Amino acid sequence: MGYARKVPLERFESAIAKGFAKDKTLLVIDEVGKQSQWLQYYLEKYGYSNYFFLADGADHYTQE
Repeated sequence: MGYARKVPLERFESAIAKGFAKDKTLLVIDEVGKQSQWLQYYLEKYGYSNYFFLADGADHYTQE
């Protein structure tokens, strides 16, 4: 079982560069889905391969 954590982008970048949770599955959810593309390149640069992004961001799914 996993857990969720709200992490500021700068901290997330630093953790990825240090190899945090590299052996885990990551689900990345940003507010509007705009960070996904460049963040994917960043994850790949540091050797991550098991990650997913929530399409369209969290706002898309929380609107009524």
